[in-house]
Amino acid sequence: MLLADCPRGTIAHIRAVTAAPAHRQRLADMGLYPGQHISVLHDAPFGTRIIVVHRQRIAIDRDTTCHISVDLTQKDPS
Repeated sequence: MLLADCPRGTIAHIRAVTAAPAHRQRLADMGLYPGQHISVLHDAPFGTRIIVVHRQRIAIDRDTTCHISVDLTQKDPS
């Protein structure tokens, strides 16, 4: 599943990041690399996601979320 498709409340494990090497490095610098656990705090209009990784909130645009593959860990029931 892509991060772009994850609804609010999802907790996921990053499986792969398929962006260009420079973009992939920038994401890794922010803590977004395979093996990390993230949670989707908010799914804003036009595909923007606000996620939490390492207790930091990060806003990611739709184009970028389409390059991050995740495995769902759980979905918040609320």
